[in-house]
Amino acid sequence: MKDDAATKKQLDDLNAQIEILRKQYNSLQMSLSITSKVACRVRHCPFRQQVEQLQDQIKKSVIVNPIDGTVL
Repeated sequence: MKDDAATKKQLDDLNAQIEILRKQYNSLQMSLSITSKVACRVRHCPFRQQVEQLQDQIKKSVIVNPIDGTVL
């Protein structure tokens, strides 16, 4: 600006682009932080989800007869 190498509009455009890049960077950092936390939990308890899935399958496979008798 001092040497008339750029206009005020060009400077404003560059500042706006820098702000957008900063926001994108912060967003990516937050996303990475969340992903890292989830990955740590999964690493520490790798079988917990499998156990829950098996328990759900067992629960769904139980047959209940609404009346007295034998299910064939």
